[in-house]
Amino acid sequence: MKRLWLRICVGLALAMSAAVARADDFATKLAAFQAALETSRQEIGFPGATAGFVLPDGRSGMVAVGVSDKATGRPMTPQDRMMSGSTGKTYVSATALALARQGRLDLDAPITRYLGHPDWMTGLPNMDRITMRQLLGHTSGLRDHVNSPTFGLTLMKLAQSDPEKALTAQQCIGFLKGQTALFEPGHGYAYSDTGYLIAGLVIEAAAKQPFYDLARRLFWDPLGLTLTAPADQRRIPGLTQGYPVWPSGAPLPDTIAVAPGRLRWNPASEWTGGGVVTNAHDAARWAAALYGGKAMLGDYLPEMLRGVPIREGSPKTYGLGVSTAPTPYGTLYGHSGYYPGYRSDLAYFPDLKIAVAFQINTETGVREAAVLDAIRNRLVAALVGPPAKP
Repeated sequence: MKRLWLRICVGLALAMSAAVARADDFATKLAAFQAALETSRQEIGFPGATAGFVLPDGRSGMVAVGVSDKATGRPMTPQDRMMSGSTGKTYVSATALALARQGRLDLDAPITRYLGHPDWMTGLPNMDRITMRQLLGHTSGLRDHVNSPTFGLTLMKLAQSDPEKALTAQQCIGFLKGQTALFEPGHGYAYSDTGYLIAGLVIEAAAKQPFYDLARRLFWDPLGLTLTAPADQRRIPGLTQGYPVWPSGAPLPDTIAVAPGRLRWNPASEWTGGGVVTNAHDAARWAAALYGGKAMLGDYLPEMLRGVPIREGSPKTYGLGVSTAPTPYGTLYGHSGYYPGYRSDLAYFPDLKIAVAFQINTETGVREAAVLDAIRNRLVAALVGPPAKP
């Protein structure tokens, strides 16, 4: 009996020692992670940022640096939320893939199977031949309404005359009427928010449910992403101030929020082109679940990741709402996002089984992809050390 008791005591002591060492290791990683984000803030000069990570064993952390509002000096907190921009497309593609796996949506059928030929489709090229897979992979040949000067001017006038109102998806798509295709469907790559608005309409027609309801039921609620929600109204609790960069000479405001948690205009026009508010911790957990193969049942990753080069000869490819690229830490699966006044990025490293995400409350100094790459690599280095030499 004494020997048994001794073994139990020794076992408990070893377990406690291991737990303490594990906790110390996590605390060290968390501190290094925050220091890496702060170093980037000081080098680039952005007001504030948040970042989150998920480790291979499922432990996760979140940090914040700088301020959420320069006027008040309010410190940024890890729970603060920002507009996620195009990282919201990852929910659109995941929802479409989930419906396809349920047999409710054929990714390779013409989208007119689900949409028919509504009036808003008149004047758009190749609608009878474009598929859902092409919309989600930016290979439809459609142009992007966001690049239309008329679209920007219309949004600006709407924000000034009726800030509670937003353009519908059909109205946004209409800015492409009469424009030619960039290429034949499936024979090129061109990023198109318009394509993702059409994809949202296809999803709703196939599922007979609103997209946001589907995203919540399929992903947000099951994964406990409590700070992730539709960006479909001006009032967004917990939203930080954003500092945009407008074209030179444009008579536009230098902040996005007119009051804490209240945007100057209704952001709902973005819808399935982005249309999500979140925080960096939720974004990291989403990246870990989606690209770690745990966001839905079955082996869905091969179909999601199969993509095309974004340029001829480029090692970076785009699949179903996901970019794949080589990095010093191995292959990356992820997506970046832009919304006026905010920059977001989420990534998963399958070789490391680590997810990292960050959000910044300005565009200044962080518009270029290379800058995001540098911030991301610094954050990963804080968790796992410098990359192995080739």
